[in-house]
Amino acid sequence: MEPVRGRCEGPLREPLRAAGGEGSAVRARLSAGRSGRPATGSGRPRPSGSAPAVPAPAVPVLPVHSSRGENPMTDLKRLPGAFDHRWDWQLAAACRAVDTGLFFHPFGERGQAHDDREAAAKKICQGCPVRARCLRHALAVREPYGVWGGLSEDERAVLLGRARSARAA
Repeated sequence: MEPVRGRCEGPLREPLRAAGGEGSAVRARLSAGRSGRPATGSGRPRPSGSAPAVPAPAVPVLPVHSSRGENPMTDLKRLPGAFDHRWDWQLAAACRAVDTGLFFHPFGERGQAHDDREAAAKKICQGCPVRARCLRHALAVREPYGVWGGLSEDERAVLLGRARSARAA
């Protein structure tokens, strides 16, 4: 027998051939789907207006009001405030209109190419009105890559190392 294209072949099809076709019991087993449970029912259409005899799932009842008498879903004090004050300084940064590739080294960059790119980035930082804030941010979040606030990643690591040893003393 030649296999039909698009049909399942292998161990699951062998019982079908042995049983002489696709009977309702075999069809139920194959239509089990992801749950692994066989499909139920006779395979005949249900009369109109009848509902399946499946119990409704248990849904937990959540309290509408908290113990203080307010609705917890509308308690706006729990929502976070605006965060633009944490990054709005970037809008005034001198590097904003410059290609970010100047501030972050490409993979494998070494020697004079690295030094030239880093010097060009630091030159832009020199005249930046938010240079100090940029550096504070980079140190606070321990920014691991790029030139931030006029300092390279190695220079920031040295500063963080000194700050760490000063706190320990």
